[in-house]
Formats: sequence, structure tokens, C-alpha cells
Amino acid sequence: MAEVEPVSAVGARDGETFVTQRGGKIIQGIPVLQNERPPSMFESRRTLQSTLLLRKKKEMQAVQALLEKKRAEFAKRMEECREKQEELRARQKKIRDDVTKFEKHLKDNDAKRQRANLKAQTERKLREMKEMEMAALQRQLHEEQLKSEKMLRMIKKYQIYERYLQSVVDILPPDYLDVNEPHINDILMRHKTLVETNDDLVATVQQSQDEIEHQQAQLAGLIKAKNDLILVYNSTLGTQQKKLDQLKQECAYLEQRLEERDNTGKERASLNHLDKLRILSETKLAINNIFDRVGIHSRAAFAAAAAAGVPVGTLPTSQTSQARIVISGPDAPFAPPTGVPIITVPTLVPPPNPTAKDMGDNTLKGLADKLHAIQDRVLDLQHIAQRAEQAIAQERAERAKKHVILAEGPTAKT
Repeated sequence: MAEVEPVSAVGARDGETFVTQRGGKIIQGIPVLQNERPPSMFESRRTLQSTLLLRKKKEMQAVQALLEKKRAEFAKRMEECREKQEELRARQKKIRDDVTKFEKHLKDNDAKRQRANLKAQTERKLREMKEMEMAALQRQLHEEQLKSEKMLRMIKKYQIYERYLQSVVDILPPDYLDVNEPHINDILMRHKTLVETNDDLVATVQQSQDEIEHQQAQLAGLIKAKNDLILVYNSTLGTQQKKLDQLKQECAYLEQRLEERDNTGKERASLNHLDKLRILSETKLAINNIFDRVGIHSRAAFAAAAAAGVPVGTLPTSQTSQARIVISGPDAPFAPPTGVPIITVPTLVPPPNPTAKDMGDNTLKGLADKLHAIQDRVLDLQHIAQRAEQAIAQERAERAKKHVILAEGPTAKT
């Protein structure tokens, strides 16, 4: 970038104007314009400021172009971000769908596994039952085979007798059996009876065996039902035992709470008793204090009135219009003005001087007497207040009449 000379250097050259340019390639051969008259210091400074302004404008344009380029890049990146965000949302939705499908697949697999386990358990039980039946049938087959072998041996053993009898029958003449011999018929009938009896006994034994097997099956079912019932009762017993333990804990907790409440109630009762005793003592002290104050003030007021020779009572009725009510005694708030009739009201008729025994009497009778004295004092004060209010009202009425008379006096004279 071409350097700008200071103002002093620019002003030192007369009749020349310098043209500045941005940094970069230096342009050669720029003509120097000759001014007809030498520029002044002000014009040189203005030219320099214009040059600087142009340079700043070009820099601002470059910065503005760079800013526009950055804005375009930012907008492009924001668009790419939005596209990526949309793509990410689509992927998230796809992932959620896949997760939902996978969870559904897992639930289906769990259901299938449960059904397969149930079916396997059922088939296992059925196979065990079939194996037991097969073992029983194999034992029965073995027993029948043993019986068959035994019968074959018996047949083989008695076959010689059959051949012998058959040979005897063959040797006998044809009409030999037609001879009626009682002993032969009896033997044949006996044999027939024994055979039928044997058949009946065999049928009875077979029926008994079937019934025994049926009863054994019922017994096995009853034993199984009993075992199941025992399991159910054991489970119920465990549940009830847990409930019993829980109830025992609750009962222990409630007993603890009741014990704490009883202890708290006892403490509160003791505290209430102490509070009652304290309140009773404070009440007694307050009654004694009030009674002492009332008695002292009454005696002081009576003594002061007696020493001054002031009569106790009220003035005549003719002087009540200009009377004032004054409470005598040490409790009087101010001294009455001179020349004004006074209604002197005693604070209280002095009671007899109580002895030390009466002052310290805190029994119910003594406290009751003191309360009655205080009530009498309160009634006297109320009576005094009523009389004072009546006197004040009467005085106000008299003043109003005087004002009316004074206001009407000049008018009546005219």
C-alpha cells in the first residue's frame, strides 16, 4: 500500500497533486498534474481527507462484500443444518418405530416363550404319566407272562392225565357212558359246580382288584388334593402370620403412643395444676393489692377532707348552674378555680382500719369480703361519674341559655 505523506510534506511541493491507490501493484507512469496556482494549506488538507475517505469507503465496501459472503455462507450452513435436522428427525422417528417394533417383537417372544414353557410343562407331565402307565403295563405284562408260563407248565404237567383219560375213553365200549351210575353223575355235577364257583371267585377277585385300583387312584387324588390344600393353608398361614406381625408392630407402636400420650397428659395435668395454683396466687395478690390501694386512698381522702373542714355532700339546687364537680383526695387531676361553687364528692367512705390479720387473710371468706369492698368502690365510682355527667350536661344547658339571652339582648333593646 502506498504511503501517504504528512501534510507538511504535501504542502512543501508547490504545483503538484498526488493520487493515492490501494495496496497491491504499484501503477507506474501516473501523470502529475500541474496546477496553475499553488494550492493552499486548506486545499491540501481537504484533498488528503478526501483521499482517506475514499480509502475508508473502499475498505468498507470490501468489508461489506466479505460480510455478504459470510452471510451467504451462514445462510447456506443454516440450510444444511435444517436439512440435517430434518434428516435427524426422520432418523429419530425411524429409530422410535424400530424400537416400538422391537419391543412388540420382544413381547411376542415373551408370550411365545411362556406358551412354549406351559406346553413343555404340560407335555412333561403327560410324558411322566405315560411313563408311569407304561411301567405299570410292563409290570402287568411281566406278571401275565409269568402266569402264562405257569399255566403252560401246568398244562404240560396235566397233559399226560388228559391223554390217559382219552385213551381210557377210547378203550371203553360205546354204551358204557349210558349206564346210570349215581356216583359218576354226582362227581360230574360236583366238578361243574366247582368250575362255576371257581369262575365266580375269579370274577370276584378281578372285580375286587379293579375296585382296589380305583380306590387307590381315589386315594392318590385325595392325597394330592390334601397336599395342595396343605400348601394353600401354609401360604395363607404365612400371609396371616405376616399380618399378625404387622398388627403386633402397630399395636406396639400404638401402645407406645398411648404411653407417651398418658405421660404427656400427666405432665400437662401437672402443668395445668401448677398454672392454676399460679393463677390463683396471682389473683389473690391482685385482690390484696387492689384492696390495699382502695383502702389507703379512701382513708387519705377522708383525712384530707376532715383536715380542710370541707363538708361532704352537694351544694344547694340554686347554685348548681355554676357548680363544678371536683373529686377530692390525692387522685384529683387539677385544682379548681377560685370563686366557683364546688361539688365535692368523696372518693369513698373510709372503711375501718383493717388489722394485720385481716390484711394477710387469704382465705375464701377474706377474699370474698375484699371483692365485695372492691365492687362497692366500683359502684361508688360509677355513681360519681353519673353525677358528674349530669352536672356537666346541666352546665352546658345553662351556658346555651346565656348565649341565647346575650344574643337576643341587643335586638330587644333596639
